[in-house]
Amino acid sequence: NLDQGWDTPGTIMINKRNVEKTGVSLGELLVGRKLPNPPIAWTSRYGSVTFNQWGKEFIDGGINEVGLYIQEMSLLGTRFPEDEERPRMFMMQWMQYQLDNYASVEEVLSNLSTIVPDGWFWHFFVSDGHGNSAAVEFVDGVLSVYTGETMSIPVLCNTAYPDEMANLARYAGFGGQEPVRLRDKRTERFVHAAYMIQNAPPSADADYGFEILKTLERGLTQWSIVIDVNQGKSKAHPASG
Repeated sequence: NLDQGWDTPGTIMINKRNVEKTGVSLGELLVGRKLPNPPIAWTSRYGSVTFNQWGKEFIDGGINEVGLYIQEMSLLGTRFPEDEERPRMFMMQWMQYQLDNYASVEEVLSNLSTIVPDGWFWHFFVSDGHGNSAAVEFVDGVLSVYTGETMSIPVLCNTAYPDEMANLARYAGFGGQEPVRLRDKRTERFVHAAYMIQNAPPSADADYGFEILKTLERGLTQWSIVIDVNQGKSKAHPASG
C-alpha cells in the first residue's frame, strides 16, 4: 500500500535492458550540486516494470524480468552513511539500479557496499523468484540487513524490523498471549500482515495479496500493488475508499 495524506498519482514504467545510465545524487538532481564522490555509470542488464512518482528512473518499487522485486517504505530514523569514497546515488535511482543489475536477493546484498544511497526516510524490501526476501535499513548511518533466519516474517511496514518483531512476540501464534483481531484497526499493520501470511490458504494468489493489503488500510491508502515474483506479473488497484 502507498499511504499518503494527499492525492498521489503514479506512473507504470517499462525500463529496457541495454540502456546506458549515469548515477545522480539528490543534490545534483535538485540544484545541480556536484559531490566529491566518484561518478558511476552502467548499462542495464535486465528490463523491468516499475511504479514511479517522480518520473522515469526514479521508482517507488518494481520487478525485473528475472523476478527480482524491490519496494520502499517510510522509516523515521533513517540516515544514510557519509562516505566520499563511494558513488552516491538518489535512493529512487538506487532502487532502479538494483533492478537493472541483479537477479536475486543474494546479489543485491552482496553489492550493498558499492554505492551510498541518499534521500529521505526510507527502508527497503527486496525479494526474488526463489522465495528469498530481505529488509535493508540505514538507521543512524549504519546499514542493517535482515534476511533468512533473521527475517522469519517477510513483511515491512514503517517501523524498524527488529522493533516490529519484538512487538509481534506479544501476540498469540508468535510467542505471546494477546489475540490477533483482524477487524481492530488499532492493531499494528505488521501484526495483521504476519497473521494473514501465517494463516494463508494453500491456494493463496494475488487476490489474497489484495485481501492482506485491504486489511492493512488505515484510511490513507492511495493505491495498492501486488507483485507475483514467480510469474513475473504485477497488479495495481486504486484506493477502495
